Amino acid sequence: MLPQNKRVDSETLAFLLTQKPSKIGQTEYLRVLVYKNTDSHKLPRICFIAPKKKYKKATTRNLLKRRGFSLVEEHKKLFKNGYIYIFFFQSKITTFFVIKKEIEALLKKINIA
Repeated sequence: MLPQNKRVDSETLAFLLTQKPSKIGQTEYLRVLVYKNTDSHKLPRICFIAPKKKYKKATTRNLLKRRGFSLVEEHKKLFKNGYIYIFFFQSKITTFFVIKKEIEALLKKINIA
């Protein structure tokens, strides 16, 4: 799990979702919204959202979030300082490696990494 200072808190998330993102990227399984960080936090901050409409069981939603955060730990260098990344799981994802490929593809697609 990421340290608290690298995760997005609920107040910040609620505010950001009402704002226009700096960049948007989408693949078959994931969507990412990237915001310029205006807070004093200069570290990249990351959030994973697995909607309850698509993933009915809490254990499945938590599993996806844990997998996402563990991939962030492995690929810290792909995330630039001063940005907030919000990842949405779009459809059913089968394996850890699919999530890994999707995150890498999204970061290359939005040209921040």
